[in-house]
Amino acid sequence: MARLPHGVRALASLTSLNGVVLLLCVATTINMLGQGIISPVLPLYARSFGVGAALIGMAITVFGLARLVLNVPVGYLSDRTGRRLLLVAGQLVTALGSVLSGLAGSIWPLLAFRFLAGAGSAMFMTGAMIYLADISDDANRGRMMSVYQGSILLGASLGPAVGGFVAEWFGLRAPFFLVAATAVLCAAWVYLRVPEVRPPAPEPAPADGAAPPPGRRGSVWTALADPNFLLVGLVAFGIFFTRTGARQTILPLVGVE
Repeated sequence: MARLPHGVRALASLTSLNGVVLLLCVATTINMLGQGIISPVLPLYARSFGVGAALIGMAITVFGLARLVLNVPVGYLSDRTGRRLLLVAGQLVTALGSVLSGLAGSIWPLLAFRFLAGAGSAMFMTGAMIYLADISDDANRGRMMSVYQGSILLGASLGPAVGGFVAEWFGLRAPFFLVAATAVLCAAWVYLRVPEVRPPAPEPAPADGAAPPPGRRGSVWTALADPNFLLVGLVAFGIFFTRTGARQTILPLVGVE
């Protein structure tokens, strides 16, 4: 029997370890496809209301701001309600925010509706990351994360081309309704195919007062006190700062002109 290519063998190994991650990756690809559809259209749509570059940038900022302020509360909520509810509800909230964004009559309602869509994204993406942590362990987490990140990039890469074509054919409002449709599709996929998981039981504290074992989960403050975590966070901040500030805000405007 011919030897399988390394990538195929790795994927087969991952599937045998936990096939649920592939179902989650499909949902995430659909979710990120919707976000990608909006990225080249939103600055042009905001400019159609006769506003300047500052408010155009704010239309993009409020989406990320919603995720920033809600990620941690949503994480705590997932421990009470389960992950699956967040995944489904998050996509329905995103669908509602997208439909209302497409119906906005001025920049200020658009900002509010984009914040609502960002809240839905915070629910889904945070729930998905926690879900992935629940179904993985130290031995396979790296492989699962790599496939999951690939699903994010796949959706985000395909989305802008789709959004550009839809806006050109049907107008600047049409991509928002398409995003709502993809969000509903994603919610249906999770509801029908992705099973529920619950947070693992907490590890008992060492009886002799010894230090907890490596990898044991700590509080948010424990993570924030770790300089390595802060450094990685700073790098991620720099990447997304330039991505949203330049590529997603300025580049569509420059490209049109």
